Amino acid sequence: MPLNNPEVKAAWVTKLRSGEIKQATGALERPDGSMCCLGVLMTVQGNKPHEFYNVEPCNDPRCDDPLSVDFVPTSFRNGLTIEEMHDLSNRNDGNPDSEIAGEIKGQSFAEIADHIEANL
Repeated sequence: MPLNNPEVKAAWVTKLRSGEIKQATGALERPDGSMCCLGVLMTVQGNKPHEFYNVEPCNDPRCDDPLSVDFVPTSFRNGLTIEEMHDLSNRNDGNPDSEIAGEIKGQSFAEIADHIEANL
């Protein structure tokens, strides 16, 4: 599915290729400012992933890390489906524990930008 806003897509691809943001895995944004490709999508839309999530403490240790959320909220998806976000997350992080054929190895931001340009 094409992204809803071609300007956001162009800014996203440009930011991914710029080298300005260190690539992170497993979270939209890490405390050191590194991000996954989906965190970069939020950033080019003027949002700061670490300020968006306020997770209440709970018994699950992941709840204490508001940066552990790895999908973009609906209002910032720019038309991405859950399946597309899952695919991008796998491209960013890799899925070494997957049992599905065609396992995806972690890709660089530049490789992910190429995929976004060609397929979204």
